[in-house]
Amino acid sequence: MAWLSFDLREVKPTLTLALPIAAGNLSGMLMGWIDALMVGRLGVLPLAAVAFSLSVWLFFYFLGSGFVLAVSVRVARAHAARDIPALRGWLAASLIVSLSVSLFTTAMGLASVKVLPFFGQDPEVVKAAIGFYTSIVLSLAPGFLWLSLKTFLDALGRPWSGFWILIGCIAINILLNWLLIFGNWGFPRLGVTGAGVATLIARIAGAIFMILIFVCTSYLRDLLFHLQNCRWESIRDLMHLGLPITSQMLSESIAFNFGAIMIGWLGAVPLAAHQIAITLAGTTFMIPLGVGTALAIRMGNLLGGGHRQRLPGTIYGTLLVMCALMGFIGALIILFSHQIPKWFVDSAAVHQIASQLLIIVGILQIMDALYILTQCGLRGFSDVRFPALTNIFAYLGFGIVCGFILGLVAKFEAPGVWVGLFLGTALSGILCFFRLRSKVKEHTSIPL
Repeated sequence: MAWLSFDLREVKPTLTLALPIAAGNLSGMLMGWIDALMVGRLGVLPLAAVAFSLSVWLFFYFLGSGFVLAVSVRVARAHAARDIPALRGWLAASLIVSLSVSLFTTAMGLASVKVLPFFGQDPEVVKAAIGFYTSIVLSLAPGFLWLSLKTFLDALGRPWSGFWILIGCIAINILLNWLLIFGNWGFPRLGVTGAGVATLIARIAGAIFMILIFVCTSYLRDLLFHLQNCRWESIRDLMHLGLPITSQMLSESIAFNFGAIMIGWLGAVPLAAHQIAITLAGTTFMIPLGVGTALAIRMGNLLGGGHRQRLPGTIYGTLLVMCALMGFIGALIILFSHQIPKWFVDSAAVHQIASQLLIIVGILQIMDALYILTQCGLRGFSDVRFPALTNIFAYLGFGIVCGFILGLVAKFEAPGVWVGLFLGTALSGILCFFRLRSKVKEHTSIPL
């Protein structure tokens, strides 16, 4: 099995690029940790309100982010080929697509406020969630602008700028949370809504800082100020690539969001426990996601530079190293599954359920790595339809059904729902792995 042999020299450049990307992703998730930790001090009900809000908001975020992320492989190939006109065109197309999806998702998100009471949640949870939810919906537009520019920089091999901007945004978020959630220094005590307002302001600041990076850097300024080079074909290509990526991300999002809604039917306590589990799972997921993003960019560089024969070592080496790392992280989560929930909220009932969910989260880590790395690898080959269809089947046709049966019919409750989501992730990862093997063989003519 030749795919088991790899050269660590091919893995190192990917991991070097991945370090700031993954660190930036982790920093972004840290905002979710901060909101959960600080709102958790208000009690179980406010924490459940944050969980419910984020489960709905993520649908609109994933609805738009797939189109924004689609540009990375195209930019990586143009950068490897030193095609400056193409880079200008891709930047312009990315900004136009980002603006379009921002307007659409924000309008849809604001309209959805009226349907929040119809998700079957505790009325008190819904009431507490509205202010926070409205604020984070408004943060979609600056968030997508920041993401489009960050994705472009990552593909150019300049990922540290996005990381340091995120660190600054986190500092802003912490300060504003402290002021607005608890009413310190004479600021109004807004509670859960204050956390949403703080997130909105922090994301606006992030978008402004990212624009300043482009304006103040001569090479980037030259690209930014030549937006007239945008072609309709580039926009259409991003939409063509982005639609399957969005479908892929939405399938996963819908599954986990509906899982949160099903858990919410069981009450505020299981929903608060779910928020702890999903916060940790989402945080650790940022590590393989960052490496997967770097892998797709690295593949774009190799393909654009005519180095196809180096693809197997890069892909399989990265996959094996990351599965080992995530297995270690999963073991740590299981080991500390009873201690972690105590960081969030003072409730023995929440602690008991959350510790059970964290064991599943720990087991999920290797499958998460397999799932996202194989999908990003396929994206590097511009193969986006297969993972999209796979996710629709694995999550919506299999994972949700298993979660419903195990959680609500078989009465395993929140852990049963999470087992269903785990099975969906595992199925998608395994199917995409075999697809990736065939794509590597097709592009390199190396027997596997």
